[in-house]
Amino acid sequence: MTRMTNADAIHLALREELQRDPDVILMGEGIATKHSDLASDFGDERVRNTPLAEAIIAGTAVGAAASGLRP
Repeated sequence: MTRMTNADAIHLALREELQRDPDVILMGEGIATKHSDLASDFGDERVRNTPLAEAIIAGTAVGAAASGLRP
């Protein structure tokens, strides 16, 4: 029996949410690189890397949520 790792469970949960809700977006430092299959399946608009700047990531997430997306 194959055991699921924490990383596998997180990846599966991200995929399920992206499939379930078209307003869900993923963004973060290296997210599109670490999860390249999600980036290719759901596109650059929904899965994107961000610069190493937490304040910008937080501000972008707040703006995205205010416009109806689910970051």
